[in-house]
Amino acid sequence: MRLSWFSPLPPAQTAVAQYTASLLPTLCRHAEVTLWTDQTTWDVQVEEYATVRRYEPAGVQWAELNRTDMSVYHIGNSQFHRAIWRVSREAPGIVVLHEARLQDLLRTLPSAYIAERHPFTPSAISGALGVVVHTRQSYLTVKRSSECPLAHAALPYPVAAPVPRRASAPPYRIILFGYIGWNRRLNEVLKALALFAEHGRLRLDVYGQLYNAEDARARIRALGLDGLVTLHGFVPARQLDAALANAHLAINLRSPTMGEASFSQLQIWAHGLPSLVTPAGWYATLPAEAVAFVRPQREQADLHAHWQALLADPERFARMGEAGRRHLEAHHTPVAYARTIVELAVEATRFRAAAAARQLADRAATLMSLWLAPSASPEVFRPAATSIAALASPGHDVDA
Repeated sequence: MRLSWFSPLPPAQTAVAQYTASLLPTLCRHAEVTLWTDQTTWDVQVEEYATVRRYEPAGVQWAELNRTDMSVYHIGNSQFHRAIWRVSREAPGIVVLHEARLQDLLRTLPSAYIAERHPFTPSAISGALGVVVHTRQSYLTVKRSSECPLAHAALPYPVAAPVPRRASAPPYRIILFGYIGWNRRLNEVLKALALFAEHGRLRLDVYGQLYNAEDARARIRALGLDGLVTLHGFVPARQLDAALANAHLAINLRSPTMGEASFSQLQIWAHGLPSLVTPAGWYATLPAEAVAFVRPQREQADLHAHWQALLADPERFARMGEAGRRHLEAHHTPVAYARTIVELAVEATRFRAAAAARQLADRAATLMSLWLAPSASPEVFRPAATSIAALASPGHDVDA
């Protein structure tokens, strides 16, 4: 199977770029992959596994693209996926839906105000030949709105050698990382830390791009947290791995959740690190022995309780991190994920003719209504148009 893989690539500041880089070694054992990017630079290490082709959304090399069997488009809730979405509208393929809510995808487009009120998911998968989702809730949502082949696959992460046990002496290092958007609760974490009676025994390290870095710095100063909180910004993967290896606890809150499965959570578990999460969406389905929950309605109280428990019994939290790593090893294997992608690509290839027939039926119904009865809805002519379209797709049944 030859796949055209449209995804952000490292060093793009998005977890989807890391996901692609971590999956490539396994995926390329199951398929021949060409990576397509609109970035001007990328980590050359990905070229050890796949050819990289650069494109402009308005000038894709269609002849080259069409030489592969299936295109795979990665759609997430950030500016890194806008060009990918545009190409997916022109050349349908498989959509990998990284979030169920995609408001930020359209934030700079003319219809951005609509994105504030609607999740945009139906538009992201409209015309797709197949869809991959990472959560059960997303699976149910897409199944209700799309007829194309659909697969639910747990987000993959390769597990390296076992993590050595951390020294358990204060000050304990807490880490919060990734794209720190408005829903990641950084301001609430800072306020809770300032009010925590034993905050001198904790240190908070924040890694990644901040939604509003200047506001965060001002809040740290105002709360008197200088020396306890460090904003590191976006750092290379190796530096982040070192920080995770030296941390004692991770905070991975999402309120509200965007309907995503968290690549960051998989990174946390890969390092055998205990974590605090919001019991919402995918996070609510995580095993209680592998995470600790922070309820939105009792955010500060729960944070204080968990921090106090960490100080009192660090071994309990170490066991939580070990349980998380075991869950990662059992449920998030790249091999199973790569096989799902290839199997869906085969199914989507068969669906292509039915999708083309459906599109032809829609066009025929519109033209017939304009020709025969301009005031009538195209739906009046859909049964006849569908029958005509079915003739163009022998062996494929098309529902009226």
